Amino acid sequence: MAYRDRAVRRATPLLQPNEQLQHIFPAEAGAHPILARGFGLLGWLLFAEPRVIAVTDQAVVVFKANLNGTQPKEVLARLPLGSLQGQPSGLWGKVQVDGKRMYVHRKFHKEVNAALAGTATAA
Repeated sequence: MAYRDRAVRRATPLLQPNEQLQHIFPAEAGAHPILARGFGLLGWLLFAEPRVIAVTDQAVVVFKANLNGTQPKEVLARLPLGSLQGQPSGLWGKVQVDGKRMYVHRKFHKEVNAALAGTATAA
Protein backbone atom coordinates (compact mmCIF):
# COMPACT_ATOMS: atom_id res chain seq x y z
CA MET A 1 0.00 0.00 0.00
CA ALA A 2 1.39 3.41 -0.98
CA TYR A 3 2.23 6.10 1.57
CA ARG A 4 -0.63 8.33 0.44
CA ASP A 5 -3.24 5.59 0.87
CA ARG A 6 -2.04 4.74 4.39
CA ALA A 7 -1.75 8.39 5.40
CA VAL A 8 -5.24 9.24 4.13
CA ARG A 9 -6.72 6.27 5.96
CA ARG A 10 -4.96 7.24 9.20
CA ALA A 11 -5.52 11.01 9.02
CA THR A 12 -9.18 11.07 8.00
CA PRO A 13 -10.54 10.21 11.48
CA LEU A 14 -8.58 13.16 12.92
CA LEU A 15 -10.16 15.69 10.56
CA GLN A 16 -13.33 17.70 11.11
CA PRO A 17 -16.61 16.12 10.01
CA ASN A 18 -17.22 16.61 6.27
CA GLU A 19 -13.67 17.88 5.73
CA GLN A 20 -12.23 16.59 2.45
CA LEU A 21 -8.53 15.73 2.36
CA GLN A 22 -6.88 16.86 -0.86
CA HIS A 23 -3.12 16.48 -0.33
CA ILE A 24 -0.98 14.79 2.32
CA PHE A 25 2.77 14.34 2.78
CA PRO A 26 5.35 13.73 5.51
CA ALA A 27 7.67 16.50 6.68
CA GLU A 28 10.42 17.06 9.22
CA ALA A 29 10.39 20.08 11.51
CA GLY A 30 13.37 21.06 13.63
CA ALA A 31 16.92 20.31 12.53
CA HIS A 32 17.68 19.55 8.89
CA PRO A 33 17.14 15.80 8.40
CA ILE A 34 20.65 15.22 7.08
CA LEU A 35 22.11 16.88 10.18
CA ALA A 36 19.83 14.95 12.54
CA ARG A 37 20.59 11.64 10.86
CA GLY A 38 24.29 12.52 10.73
CA PHE A 39 24.39 11.81 14.45
CA GLY A 40 22.93 8.36 13.87
CA LEU A 41 19.98 6.99 15.77
CA LEU A 42 20.64 9.25 18.76
CA GLY A 43 20.55 12.35 16.55
CA TRP A 44 17.35 11.19 14.93
CA LEU A 45 15.74 10.58 18.33
CA LEU A 46 16.92 13.94 19.72
CA PHE A 47 16.45 16.26 16.75
CA ALA A 48 13.77 14.76 14.51
CA GLU A 49 10.30 16.26 14.71
CA PRO A 50 8.28 14.16 12.25
CA ARG A 51 5.09 15.74 10.95
CA VAL A 52 2.38 14.93 8.47
CA ILE A 53 0.95 17.89 6.57
CA ALA A 54 -2.56 17.59 5.18
CA VAL A 55 -4.24 20.13 2.95
CA THR A 56 -8.01 19.87 3.02
CA ASP A 57 -10.78 21.86 1.42
CA GLN A 58 -10.92 23.98 4.62
CA ALA A 59 -7.44 24.20 6.15
CA VAL A 60 -3.81 23.15 6.33
CA VAL A 61 -3.59 20.60 9.14
CA VAL A 62 -0.28 19.79 10.83
CA PHE A 63 -0.13 16.43 12.59
CA LYS A 64 2.45 15.10 15.00
CA ALA A 65 3.64 11.82 13.49
CA ASN A 66 5.29 8.65 14.68
CA LEU A 67 9.09 8.56 14.48
CA ASN A 68 9.26 7.38 10.87
CA GLY A 69 6.67 9.96 9.80
CA THR A 70 4.10 7.56 8.43
CA GLN A 71 1.29 7.78 10.96
CA PRO A 72 -0.46 10.98 12.04
CA LYS A 73 -0.93 10.83 15.82
CA GLU A 74 -2.56 14.12 16.83
CA VAL A 75 -3.47 17.48 15.36
CA LEU A 76 -0.90 20.12 16.31
CA ALA A 77 -2.37 22.98 14.30
CA ARG A 78 -5.25 23.87 11.99
CA LEU A 79 -4.15 26.74 9.81
CA PRO A 80 -5.85 28.75 7.09
CA LEU A 81 -5.35 27.78 3.48
CA GLY A 82 -2.32 29.67 2.21
CA SER A 83 -0.27 28.85 5.32
CA LEU A 84 1.81 26.43 3.25
CA GLN A 85 4.48 28.26 1.26
CA GLY A 86 7.71 27.57 -0.55
CA GLN A 87 9.02 25.73 -3.54
CA PRO A 88 10.86 22.56 -2.46
CA SER A 89 13.99 21.53 -4.34
CA GLY A 90 16.90 19.22 -3.70
CA LEU A 91 16.90 16.06 -1.61
CA TRP A 92 15.19 17.72 1.38
CA GLY A 93 13.22 20.69 0.09
CA LYS A 94 12.21 23.51 2.43
CA VAL A 95 8.65 24.69 2.87
CA GLN A 96 7.14 27.12 5.35
CA VAL A 97 4.06 26.14 7.32
CA ASP A 98 2.71 29.16 9.18
CA GLY A 99 6.21 30.62 9.18
CA LYS A 100 7.89 27.47 10.55
CA ARG A 101 10.48 25.82 8.32
CA MET A 102 9.93 22.17 7.49
CA TYR A 103 11.74 19.77 5.20
CA VAL A 104 10.10 17.45 2.68
CA HIS A 105 11.88 14.58 0.96
CA ARG A 106 12.22 14.77 -2.81
CA LYS A 107 9.81 11.89 -3.47
CA PHE A 108 6.97 14.03 -2.06
CA HIS A 109 7.78 17.28 -3.90
CA LYS A 110 5.09 16.63 -6.53
CA GLU A 111 2.46 16.33 -3.80
CA VAL A 112 3.72 19.53 -2.14
CA ASN A 113 3.67 21.42 -5.44
CA ALA A 114 0.13 20.20 -6.15
CA ALA A 115 -0.92 21.33 -2.67
CA LEU A 116 0.72 24.73 -3.20
CA ALA A 117 -1.04 25.16 -6.53
CA GLY A 118 -4.37 24.14 -4.98
CA THR A 119 -4.10 26.48 -1.99
CA ALA A 120 -3.06 29.37 -4.23
CA THR A 121 -6.28 29.04 -6.21
CA ALA A 122 -8.39 28.43 -3.08
CA ALA A 123 -7.02 31.34 -1.03
